[in-house]
Amino acid sequence: MARDLVLGLEVVLPDGSLYSELGPLRKNNSGYDVKQLFIGAEGTLGIITAVSLKLARKPRQTVTAFLAINDIESLAKILAAAQVQTGEQITSFEHVSHSSLQLLLDAKEDLRHPLQEKSRHYVLLEAATTSPVFHLEEAATGLLGELFEQGLITDGSIAASGQQRAAFWHLRESIPEAEVHHGGSVKHDIAVRTSRLASFIEAASKIVERDAEGAVLSVYGHVGDGNVHFNVVPPALSDKSTFKHQVERDVSPRIYQLAAEMGGTSSAEYGIGRLKMDLLERYGAPGKLRLIKGIKAALDPDGIMNPGKVVANP
Repeated sequence: MARDLVLGLEVVLPDGSLYSELGPLRKNNSGYDVKQLFIGAEGTLGIITAVSLKLARKPRQTVTAFLAINDIESLAKILAAAQVQTGEQITSFEHVSHSSLQLLLDAKEDLRHPLQEKSRHYVLLEAATTSPVFHLEEAATGLLGELFEQGLITDGSIAASGQQRAAFWHLRESIPEAEVHHGGSVKHDIAVRTSRLASFIEAASKIVERDAEGAVLSVYGHVGDGNVHFNVVPPALSDKSTFKHQVERDVSPRIYQLAAEMGGTSSAEYGIGRLKMDLLERYGAPGKLRLIKGIKAALDPDGIMNPGKVVANP
């Protein structure tokens, strides 16, 4: 995530002055961490003109696996086992629902299901290491054996080549395109604690099943970050625009309320912009909202920086 990768920033402020702290120090506790104010602020506090980034060594070994999991409640257990077995080398841990994968396979007939055994839920897992001596593939093979033995997965495949790895990732990354093919979706960019992710998905799914008859759920996300894209696709024979409006009006508020009750957020990675300003006002911590408005008023009293986004003009 950007917040973890940015070491320094240069920013032109609303009054024309320059904030510059580009030194790539990994430890700097000399007062407030000012750069974090501008990351995720969507240009409402200043214009970023330069950045110092943390870089990582290119991995010597990468292992990618596609797994059919037995029960969505086991997501946290599988992630924990994967981290232990690989020595904390997991770089991606993606959940993909069967309905999301099926939307894609229906939209693109040239694509094939990656596993023989079908399931309601899948995991795309990737581990990488810069070590030339750690046997990552051996660790991954051991992991799959352990997961099979515990009954946590019903099928799995480790990519045997770069081409197969790319094919696994193509399936995951093409899901948004498949949603567009089927008439688009009402998107919910949710984050909760990793330990509560499965419970959120189950509870939110019941809301959609009850209040949006015929809807197709497209659920996928970044389990390691507790982030799930919980999207609602209209039924095939429905009036797509009318159906999506009904979901936004009657269903989305319940999903956002559920996320809030579980200590989560309604904007994990997409930001606030204009569309989610009311959600920030409704579910944001009161103390945080006061600080956001105070910072905006202090740095941009005339409201000239990306006006109407994130927070109302002072």
